[in-house]
Amino acid sequence: MPVGRSDLLKDGPAPETFGSLVGAGINRRVPPAVGWRTGSVTPGRTSYHPVMKTSGITAALPAQDLGRAKAFYTDKVGLQALESDFLQARDGQVGFTVGDGVSQLFVYPARARSAGEFTQAVIHVTDVRAAVEQMKGRGVEFEEYDTPETRTENGIARMPGGGEAAWFKDTEGNLVGVVPA
Repeated sequence: MPVGRSDLLKDGPAPETFGSLVGAGINRRVPPAVGWRTGSVTPGRTSYHPVMKTSGITAALPAQDLGRAKAFYTDKVGLQALESDFLQARDGQVGFTVGDGVSQLFVYPARARSAGEFTQAVIHVTDVRAAVEQMKGRGVEFEEYDTPETRTENGIARMPGGGEAAWFKDTEGNLVGVVPA
């Protein structure tokens, strides 16, 4: 059933406007990326705002050992890493960025270790199977799942929309996904 304008102005999103993101055994409901708007007709409350436009999104991951994390992302995952004074901690440790400048992954110094219980960042690749094989060849170990939502075979899951995805934990315990671009 199509969603009418009155449905968009009710408090909260209309169920028909949601898509489903399934990954790492977790089923989360998320709004679609384009055209979704919500608001409220209640006096004094924020109402009907357009969706924010972005030119990119950056993920940030904690690392207890920056040297170990940097070696993992450059040597095993195969990404370029550049130190970033922007990510300098009080103790003088300097974090780094991974990526091509448009899409970046910030790795910053942290005392706490990530639990890695949910996907914290995703890497978009042209061919998931080829990327997984390349990373496996360099020593990356991929997660295996066997849940009603996600079932992997050799580290690769077939997703409901027909694509494939895979997940690995970095040396700091962060769970990172690999998905089609």
